[in-house]
Amino acid sequence: MSALKLGIALLLGTALAHGSVAQATAAPSTIVVEGHRLHSKVDDFVGRLTTDVKGDQLGRFLEDVCPGVVGLSDNLAQDITARIRRVADAVGADVAKRKCQPNLVLLVVHDKQNAIKQLRAGLPGVFAGMRVADIHRLLETPGPIAAWQLSSRIGADGMPLMMVRLSPTDGSNDAVQVVRAGGFISGVHGVMSVMRQFDLSLVIVEAGALDQVDTRQLADYTVMRGLAATGSQAVNLPAPSILQLFNPGVSPLAAPESVTWWDYAFLKSLYRSSNRREASAQRSTIRQMMTSELKKIPVEQR
Repeated sequence: MSALKLGIALLLGTALAHGSVAQATAAPSTIVVEGHRLHSKVDDFVGRLTTDVKGDQLGRFLEDVCPGVVGLSDNLAQDITARIRRVADAVGADVAKRKCQPNLVLLVVHDKQNAIKQLRAGLPGVFAGMRVADIHRLLETPGPIAAWQLSSRIGADGMPLMMVRLSPTDGSNDAVQVVRAGGFISGVHGVMSVMRQFDLSLVIVEAGALDQVDTRQLADYTVMRGLAATGSQAVNLPAPSILQLFNPGVSPLAAPESVTWWDYAFLKSLYRSSNRREASAQRSTIRQMMTSELKKIPVEQR
């Protein structure tokens, strides 16, 4: 991934948006989370935020998170990256030192489709491992937003994986492919010896959607789309979330001002839960942790 990260670092010096975007306005850097009453919505909330997860494991950053911004003025970009760092640290993600190669990148562009096409032509590595159908879905999904992650698997000991083929024991002619990591076979009793890690997370936002959006909102939205593989089902969440910021018909002034208690509890639970569990088991753990976290909030703020 070093070459790909270097490419992203170089990409930060290009002008995909052809200039800064004035619509994003500065906001206080204090982390504010909105409280709401806790209902029996945790299961639905977690389920919707992880619906688009591919494969048998949820992913997250295992390496230090290094945010970067393209398409905004230097001052706004610095405010947003600082805010991303603060929120990421608050939810338990490891954050890189200031001079680092970006792996969580916000791209502010004039046209989402054109930007994706430019990336595909000039830096195809940012789509590595993605199916053509998934790339087309990014292009064709309505709205001013696109977000995706590149992920890979490593052993639970942090070492690269080795693939082996075993002969079947049922008399069939099909060989069985097994992942070995650190000498252990994955998928034993629901605890896997491999982990899915995010290598790169990209969030694209069209500049035209940023009218009345402040830097805190934009940064926190990027955190939720970048630290977790949240997807299309986030539109109909059962509880308040910064992910509602760009929903159709939602004014930025009426949207949450920042990550909500629900967002905070979800990300904190994701980054505290074991990344060696199968997706279904990890979802269950996240639900339990979220419920516990939300119960700490005063009733009048839920």
